[in-house]
Amino acid sequence: FFEHMPCNPADLKVSRLEGQSIIRRLGSVEGNQFTVDNLKKCTVLVFDYCDSVVIDDCTDCTFVLGPTSGSVFIRDCENCTLTVAAQQLRTRDCKKLLVKLFCPTEPIVEASTEVEFAQWNVAIPNGNVLFEKAGLKASSKNLYFKVHDFSKSNTSIPQPHWTTTAEVPEIVVYNLVSEETGGETEPGLIPDAIKSAYDADVPVRDVKLDHKGNEIKDMPTAQEPCPETKKVVGKVKWYSLANGCGSAICDDNLVVFIRRKTLPKGIKVVAGSEVEMMVSQGPRGWQSVEVLTCTPPPPKEATNGGEAKEDSTKVREEKASKKEKAKKDAKKEQEPPKKAVKEEVDSAKANKKKAKKEKREQKKIQEEEAKKEQKEEAESTKEKTKEEEKEKKKEKKEKKKEKKEQKKAEKVVEEKDAPPPGVATVPGDEGGKKKGKKGKKKQGTHDDPMQQQLAAGQCLPGTTKAQEPVSTLQRGRVEIMHYTDDHHVRMKTFLTEAGMYVKSLDNRQMLRKQIEFDPTSIIIAVTDDIIIGTVYCLYNPWQAFIYHLCVHPQHRNHQPTVANLLMDKAEKQLKARGIQCPTLFVERDNTPVSSFYERRGWFTTEHCLCMGKDL
Repeated sequence: FFEHMPCNPADLKVSRLEGQSIIRRLGSVEGNQFTVDNLKKCTVLVFDYCDSVVIDDCTDCTFVLGPTSGSVFIRDCENCTLTVAAQQLRTRDCKKLLVKLFCPTEPIVEASTEVEFAQWNVAIPNGNVLFEKAGLKASSKNLYFKVHDFSKSNTSIPQPHWTTTAEVPEIVVYNLVSEETGGETEPGLIPDAIKSAYDADVPVRDVKLDHKGNEIKDMPTAQEPCPETKKVVGKVKWYSLANGCGSAICDDNLVVFIRRKTLPKGIKVVAGSEVEMMVSQGPRGWQSVEVLTCTPPPPKEATNGGEAKEDSTKVREEKASKKEKAKKDAKKEQEPPKKAVKEEVDSAKANKKKAKKEKREQKKIQEEEAKKEQKEEAESTKEKTKEEEKEKKKEKKEKKKEKKEQKKAEKVVEEKDAPPPGVATVPGDEGGKKKGKKGKKKQGTHDDPMQQQLAAGQCLPGTTKAQEPVSTLQRGRVEIMHYTDDHHVRMKTFLTEAGMYVKSLDNRQMLRKQIEFDPTSIIIAVTDDIIIGTVYCLYNPWQAFIYHLCVHPQHRNHQPTVANLLMDKAEKQLKARGIQCPTLFVERDNTPVSSFYERRGWFTTEHCLCMGKDL
C-alpha cells in the first residue's frame, strides 16, 4: 500500500448535484477513498489514483475514474456509463450500465440487469504513473469478460443480467488545459498496461477539457487531415496479418506505425517490402495515413547451378550416412555381448532369490525364538502366581491364628479386670462390641445413669467411697494429637482391627492429600505409642463434617471415654474456626451411637435426606 498524501477532504466526495461536470486533477485524491452519491445527468472525471470508489443512487451520469488500487462498488444506479481500471468491481441493484473496465479479477454482478462490460478505452494524463501507484501491472490479464453473477438463479430479476462486447469502437484521449497558463495542455497517454489490447484499426478521438472539466470542441481529431502529413519511403521491418499492424523504418531512421486501414485493396505487406506512404504525427508517434505503393522483396537468387546443387546434396547425404554408421559401430563396441549380459542378469536374479530365501529363514527362526520366549515367560508368570497364592494363604492362616490368640488374651484380660463382688455393672456395655448392618463395630454408650456415675468416679447410692472406673488401661495416659504421615502404618492396623478401614478413603495417598490441605483435619488418640481412636474433622468455609469417629474395642471403657476426648477436641477446633453448626451422619438403627451424640447436644434434622451414588 502506498502512503496517503494530505489533500482537501472536500475533494473526496461528490453529492447531490444535477447537470454539472466535476473534475479531479492529479494530487486532489492521492490514493484516498472517493465517494459519489445522488447525482443526475453529471459527468465525473477523476485523473488521479484512488484507494477505493463507492457510487450510490446516480442516474444518467458518465464516470471516468483513474486507476483504483482497491474495489469499485456501484449501487442503485441506472442508465450510467462507467470507465474504470481497478483491482475489483462489484455492482448491486443496478440497471442499464455500460462498464468499460480494466480488471485483473472477475467483476461481480448482484441483483442487476442489463449491465454491459467492455474494455477500458481511455487515455488520461500521466496514465503509466497512476497505474504504477495503484499497483496495476502490465502483465495482468484483463478479465472484464469473466463475470460472476451472484443472482444467476434469481428468476425475479429481468434477463439479461449482463453481457460483454470485445469490440472497441474508439480510443478517447483526454487532454487537460493547464490551470496556470490556460493555454498549455497536459496530453493524455494510453497506459502500457492496456496498449496491447487494441487493434491498430481502432480510431482515436482527442478530447480537450478546460479547468472545470468542460469539453473544448475546437480541437481536430486524429482521423482528419493533419497539416504535418509528409511523404516517406521505407522498408517494412515486421507486419502481423492477425493483428493488422506493423512497423517500417523510413528515411532518417524514422519508425512509422503501419495500420491495415491505410493499405490499398489487394496489396499484401510482408517483412522486407519497400513502402511509399503518407505519414502524420499521432498520440502514439508517427503512423501511416495512406500507403501509396508496396513492392514485395525480390526472391533469393541461387548461388550455384542445378548440377552443383545436386552434387552438394549427394555429398551431404554421404557424409550423414557415414556418421551414422560410425556411431552404430561405436555403440556396438561399447556394448558387451548379449550372452554375457544374459548370464549377468541370470546370476543377479539367482542371488536375489537366495537372499530372499535367507531372509525368510531368518524370520522363521526369529519367530520361533520369540514364541519360545513367550512360552517361558508365561510359565514363569504362572509359577510366580502360584507362589504368591501360596504366600497369601499362609498369611491368611497366620492372621487367623493371631486373631484367635488375641481373643484368648482378651478373655483373660476381661476375667482379670472383672469388678469385685458388690460393685454394680451396667447391662449392655460389655466392651461396646455391637455391630451394625454392614458388620462394622460401633462404640459403646452409657445410657444408664448408674454407669455415668461410675464413669465419672462418683459414689453409688448406698456406698461411701467412689468406685474406680472400669477400664483395661486404668493407669495408662491418653494423648490427643493430630495425624501425620508417620502414623500411617499404626493408623491402618488400628482401623482394620476396629473394622473401620475403607481402602478408597483411608489409603496413604488420600490421607496425605487431606493433611496437605488441612493438617488439623485428622485427630487421633494415642496411648503407649498405640493409636486407639480417631475422628476426621473435615472443614471448608461453608460447612464442616464429623466423620470416622472410632475407638478400639479394647479401649472403649477407658475413663474418661476416648470418644468424648476426641469429640471435645474436634468441637473446640471447629468453634475456633467460626463454624456454628457442623454436620455428621449416623445410621438409623445405630441407637447407641446416636444417643451418645444426643447426650453431647447434637440433634437430628428430619427434613434432610442423605443420598449417594457409585461413580
